[in-house]
Amino acid sequence: MTDGIARVRPGDLIRAEDFNLILDRLADLAERVTKLEGTPGTGAPRITGITPAVPRVGDEMRITGSDFGLATGAARVFFDTVVLGTFAAGSSDNLLVFQVPEITGLPDEGRPVVLQVSNRVATVTRTITVLPRLVAPGGRVDLIYDRPLAPRPIGGEEFVLAFRLRSRTGVPLTMDIVATVSDPLMQRGTQIRDSAMKPVRSGQVTVAANREETFFVALQIPARTPAGTRFSVSVRAKAPGLESAVGPLDFEVEAAAPIPDRDIQLNLDGADPPHVLDGTTITLPPGGFAEVVVSAVFERVGTYIIELSKAPGWGVDPSFPPGGFVIETTDLGLDGRARRPFSISLVAPGAGGPPVGLRVTGRKQDGAGSRELTLQLATA
Repeated sequence: MTDGIARVRPGDLIRAEDFNLILDRLADLAERVTKLEGTPGTGAPRITGITPAVPRVGDEMRITGSDFGLATGAARVFFDTVVLGTFAAGSSDNLLVFQVPEITGLPDEGRPVVLQVSNRVATVTRTITVLPRLVAPGGRVDLIYDRPLAPRPIGGEEFVLAFRLRSRTGVPLTMDIVATVSDPLMQRGTQIRDSAMKPVRSGQVTVAANREETFFVALQIPARTPAGTRFSVSVRAKAPGLESAVGPLDFEVEAAAPIPDRDIQLNLDGADPPHVLDGTTITLPPGGFAEVVVSAVFERVGTYIIELSKAPGWGVDPSFPPGGFVIETTDLGLDGRARRPFSISLVAPGAGGPPVGLRVTGRKQDGAGSRELTLQLATA
């Protein structure tokens, strides 16, 4: 007897139970071989997806497919000659989850690696690019706020802020840029743009070792945003082991510039004494006096209002009529224009002070447009 199966000689009678016992032993042997060699079927594992497509050493990687042989312990993954036989929780015969192993000789830009998935019956092969592990560099990266490209945020217009990354490390770095705007409507349209003003969808900006790189944060101010609306912008730049931030930077939405009225011109004709005038800048000694002459030119009939802005610390006394200039048809000359000069008397502050702007505005009483002339008042 061997394992319950009787030996027979030529001419012996083979009973049904003896034959069934042989069949049982064969079925048991087939089951044990299947467990050792993998699942039945085609025998070949199949890959349907690899995430991420370009992994980095240390990343969690996921391979989807079928017939991986994990249930029988047959699953193996190879990166060139590096073999993995242990997989993370959640793995199955259709999903392998694991950490990308250390691979020697990877350059900064990565290199092609032969990826193999085996279940001991067959092996399937792919070639992928593997990047080296990210290592926090020494030194630091400074995030610097430069300037706005437009002097003021205006409803319905784009408002762009310029920033610089200044690297003090010996390696190139790719920084994740995150811009946060306090106003939710403005946040929706916020873009990160590279030094060529092209949108960067990934939000990443690369700065070379020990160099500077400019980037921009572009906001779209909604058209119906009221003048006086306040908002702030904060920007953060981050890479493994490095982080720098700026903000909050505070801004206020201003009213849109008025539409220029082509029927109005404002010209600076001169000053008395003449030497105080240089272009549109009037410079007086502390407590000094001067008079400037402005000509308003009108090309249509109507009533035109002249207004002056405030000039803190300065004495300002204009000679134009408070009710404006009334232009009749008979006032228009052969060239179709009417000229109305007026003077503005100026007295500088006795203690001097920083330069201030004096804005002269001309507008038609029933019109939407206007014209402006801005004078710079300074003391010396």
